[in-house]
Amino acid sequence: MAGITDTDICPVCGEEFWYDFDCTTGEYTKLSACACDRWRMDAEDFLKEKGLWEEFQRFHEEREKEEEREKEVGT
Repeated sequence: MAGITDTDICPVCGEEFWYDFDCTTGEYTKLSACACDRWRMDAEDFLKEKGLWEEFQRFHEEREKEEEREKEVGT
């Protein structure tokens, strides 16, 4: 058996989505979007249209650096 195509429920939004699981590689591929995916895609499009996408990327990178520093201090 090469792959399994089935549906699952998103644990965040509760919406059903389709996925494919490749039994030979163990790779999981989402075939359809749930509400969370659509929100993320719409937010990205909105930020790009407003010219804020690059600013958001910098904000996100800085936030991740801060989280890494907090983890290092906490250990």
